[in-house]
Amino acid sequence: MIYLGNDTMDKVERMVCEQVNTAMSTEEKDGVNADDLYVGNTNIPFARAVARNFVLDVLHNRYGFSYAVIAQRADINEKSAMRCVRKCHELIGYDKTYAYVNTLINDRLREWYGE
Repeated sequence: MIYLGNDTMDKVERMVCEQVNTAMSTEEKDGVNADDLYVGNTNIPFARAVARNFVLDVLHNRYGFSYAVIAQRADINEKSAMRCVRKCHELIGYDKTYAYVNTLINDRLREWYGE
């Protein structure tokens, strides 16, 4: 059996970073790269925080990866992964950047998989 988890995670990380960079370019803020997505634990740049939260959210809620697998990938503990996903859901309703990135990600996923 072939395990495609890493390929899927890489694809999601690149896609989310691309969408965050698109959103940040409209606000003239710095972007984020998939290679440095998990670098740093405190006081990280806003774009990296947004991208990290959305990557964890998409991996868990859209692709069904467990918090344990996601936490291992991001080199954080499971509770931190849960907090990132919860924070992402909460901020989509309050923050315009999160709402815009969410729209971009949903559009891209529809392109990939259809309605």
